[in-house]
Amino acid sequence: MYEITTNGKKKFNEYIREKIVYSDSVYDFTFEDRFHIYHYKVLDEYRYVALDKRTGYGSLVISTKQPIHPNCYSALVPKILYSIKYTGDRRYLGKYSVPQSDFIDIVFRNVLTKYGYAVREEQIRLSKAMFEGLTRKKVTLCEAEVGTGKTMAYLVASLAASLYDDRYSTNGNPITISTSSIELQQAIVKKEIPELSRMLMENGIIHGPLVAVIRKGKEHFFCPARYNDFYKEISKYPRKYSETLKILNELDLLNTCLDLDEIGVLNKHIKSKICVRGSCFKCLCKKECRYSEYMEDALHPCSCDFQITNHNMFLMAQKIGKDNRLLQKSNFVIFDEAHKVMESAVSVCGFTLEYDEVGNYLNAIKYSLNDKGRETKKILERFTNAATKYNDKLFQMLLGQSTDDSEDDGERMRVTIGEDEIECIEKLISVLEQVDKLIRYNAKYQQLKLTNLLSTLDRFAKPQEVIYWLDITDRERKEITLCGMPKTMEEDLRNMLWSKTHMQYVLTSGTMKDDTGFDYFKAELGISGYVPKEQILETSCESPFNYKEHTRLYISKKTLVPKMNDDEYIRSIANEVEKLIQATHGHTAVLFTSYKVLSAVHKLLEPKLSEYNIIKMTRSNKTAISDFKKSKNAVLFASGSMWEGVDCAGDVLSSVIIVKLPFPLRTEALEQKKANCETMGEFVHTYAVPQMIIKLRQGAGRLIRNETDTGVLAILDARATGSGSYYKRVMNALGKYPVVSSVEEIGDFIRSVKDAKYFQ
Repeated sequence: MYEITTNGKKKFNEYIREKIVYSDSVYDFTFEDRFHIYHYKVLDEYRYVALDKRTGYGSLVISTKQPIHPNCYSALVPKILYSIKYTGDRRYLGKYSVPQSDFIDIVFRNVLTKYGYAVREEQIRLSKAMFEGLTRKKVTLCEAEVGTGKTMAYLVASLAASLYDDRYSTNGNPITISTSSIELQQAIVKKEIPELSRMLMENGIIHGPLVAVIRKGKEHFFCPARYNDFYKEISKYPRKYSETLKILNELDLLNTCLDLDEIGVLNKHIKSKICVRGSCFKCLCKKECRYSEYMEDALHPCSCDFQITNHNMFLMAQKIGKDNRLLQKSNFVIFDEAHKVMESAVSVCGFTLEYDEVGNYLNAIKYSLNDKGRETKKILERFTNAATKYNDKLFQMLLGQSTDDSEDDGERMRVTIGEDEIECIEKLISVLEQVDKLIRYNAKYQQLKLTNLLSTLDRFAKPQEVIYWLDITDRERKEITLCGMPKTMEEDLRNMLWSKTHMQYVLTSGTMKDDTGFDYFKAELGISGYVPKEQILETSCESPFNYKEHTRLYISKKTLVPKMNDDEYIRSIANEVEKLIQATHGHTAVLFTSYKVLSAVHKLLEPKLSEYNIIKMTRSNKTAISDFKKSKNAVLFASGSMWEGVDCAGDVLSSVIIVKLPFPLRTEALEQKKANCETMGEFVHTYAVPQMIIKLRQGAGRLIRNETDTGVLAILDARATGSGSYYKRVMNALGKYPVVSSVEEIGDFIRSVKDAKYFQ
């Protein structure tokens, strides 16, 4: 460690009297008993100089807008070592460095504390692990539970790596941060990085502000060419579109707009008509297009320190390869919300066909050919009827594969493509190819879309290569999507990510492990068996919140083994849910894995819970969670998205009831894994239970979101009780929650931790 003392002030004052240094210079400290570090002010800058006592030479260390606090003197060491190479001291002519962990310690212990941040040892340990992984070419897995401060941990770690790793400190490549949510991206760019930048600048650790930009898909940006077409078209009907025309004229988008996400008054439909789509290569508006200018700046080397993007765009950039025009090359990549990476990989490598996609496309063709002649329209009408017939038949056959023995009735339904389905797809392709010939010289944009549609249908007709399922949002409204993904997903991920040796990855999330460790997560993402064990770094940071005093866990012994079609089972669930809601005076989220069971329990309890605001979450109810957050002591019957990523801090949510252990749905991907296992027990242990435990931990994580939150977690599944099959694994996963054995104890606990306002 380098020596910093303050015993040279007397000698330094002699230098001032002898006019060796400026008379208004201020002594700071002595480095290695040889160099006096001092500063003086010129205009609005503070200049720090290292004066060599032996040679009398001085060299500039740093110029900064703010004076450097004594707590941060050690952060100057790398700059001092660099500057004194030119003062006659030959000890540092070679490599100059500072111990790797010093930068992280200085930032967290000395700098951030001046601005009200508390020192969190787990956060510092997490940041150092991330730094080690980035600089030692490892794939780093970091589970950081709520309250750990993982965002600041990886910002500091990646910044330290870019500053002190000789391989990348001067190549100008930005640090990439990939997330799954727009809200987190906005928070990183607009709050976290500017705040860190300001603190580091004010303490002289960096020279200029850190620059961070969001990289997102082109559909988020304004297209002047498509806007002109849209405006011209609706202007033909001024009475019908009077309100839209008024809004567009007031916005003056042609002169002001780049990012459509910032234009809140426009609905999604209008934005879809005026956003960037397709290729911009031959666009006549390219010279005056803000998006084109934005992309040129975005891909210019050294234009930013951090590029923030989403998992889909990052994976798409890696899939395209070195010729991609989506993101800059990056050496350090942080995957936040890493448990969502596989979902994004399926989206990027997979393909979809919506129930009404073919019909909507053919209607758009008819609209664009409105003035092309009666005969053409007749032919197109015939094609449309045929295509609709085959499309309806295909989806009817797929929906007909639904079985009553399904353990769940979730939004995702596994299907297979057999000879009858393939025949239907091939006939649909044949019809669309005839449409292609009809419009080849009349509707170029629609023809491009048709090419993509034909390509998708062709991929669906290859069952030996594809895993299929249906996403069902609303059967009655025909909101159904046929989905497919390649059976080689793990291999695809390896090619996109882990095979690229110039990139170092940190994957972090609040929930990545099951009760035994990271093995399932590594297998799911194709890391196991490909990345050598010595190149994988694993670390876990538990939440700093006081679960012992602030929470209780209740596992009911009064409910049955789940049977969704059993009335007795439904009644036993409803009875326990009612008692728990009364014990906690509402403030409850009841988490289901089945909308069918949710509806059945809700129907039984709604008349019995009239004193509470009862909110029922359905597939089409988009406001249920936000309505619950605004409530005082509501009860939310929920499934789907409520299981993860929802933050209800404070007393609004003080009770989470998990009705059934959240085992994964039977999907074709899971069936394929089952086929690869020698026994059913091996499959359950290796795949089914780890998935269940991870989702269980995610659901439980909705309860405590800050250090003052208090509440109870309840599980109503007989398989989680002491005599149940999964008791040990559930308790391993939820061991930090103190256990109670009765609903009465829950009521006592709630009364002991809540104030009077809670019960009003």
